[in-house]
Amino acid sequence: MKIKRVAAVAAAVALSAAMVANAVSVIVRVAALILLLATTITWSNGCGNKLVKYQPTEVVLAYMEEKYGEKFEYIKAAGPGFSLTSHGMLVSCESMPGKEIYISIHRDSKEEWYYDNYMAHYFEDQVVEYMVDIAKDYFDEIISYEVGNFPRDDTMDLTTTFEEFFFNEHYYVHGSMDVGAADEETMREFANELVRRGFRFSIGIDIPSENEAYSVYYTTSDDQMEFYRRK
Repeated sequence: MKIKRVAAVAAAVALSAAMVANAVSVIVRVAALILLLATTITWSNGCGNKLVKYQPTEVVLAYMEEKYGEKFEYIKAAGPGFSLTSHGMLVSCESMPGKEIYISIHRDSKEEWYYDNYMAHYFEDQVVEYMVDIAKDYFDEIISYEVGNFPRDDTMDLTTTFEEFFFNEHYYVHGSMDVGAADEETMREFANELVRRGFRFSIGIDIPSENEAYSVYYTTSDDQMEFYRRK
């Protein structure tokens, strides 16, 4: 009989332990949920101010139509992802078939605003022509040059000239080029020429025949050029 009572007590203790463990698990999950909710409220309110509501896609498209004088069609969501304060989308237009124009959408407690890379696509061919024209003085063979298009200063529109666009303080020449052959000294001379002309840039220089790749980066904010070998 004593053995049965001991077994019953042990079973009760085990059941109580399981119930305690389950209760602790529930408490931990609830605490985590409360913490997440508190963080979300903090982000969304920011100093006690509620973020403005994101505008429908149609409003963003209407903004682009008014700014550039043509109709735009929504393609899909894009960018680093939807967050409390920003997200992005890709759109298209008739004047640049095949091009996906990126719109970066931002908001705070007062307003919603946009950055787009329409003008970067608009001037893309001129940027490539300009860069290749300079590169010809340093490389015997330029296999290809591709420019990267990122959202720019939202004040630029179709009244902006190429010079105003290219030397805008918010514009960086992002791109990559394949060349037939080059040594490090030549690439540095090319980069120094870009600096001399007042460019801000981040350019990859690949030499496919030698399986080598380099990157060169410069900003006027720190007035320092970085040059390194990627492979």
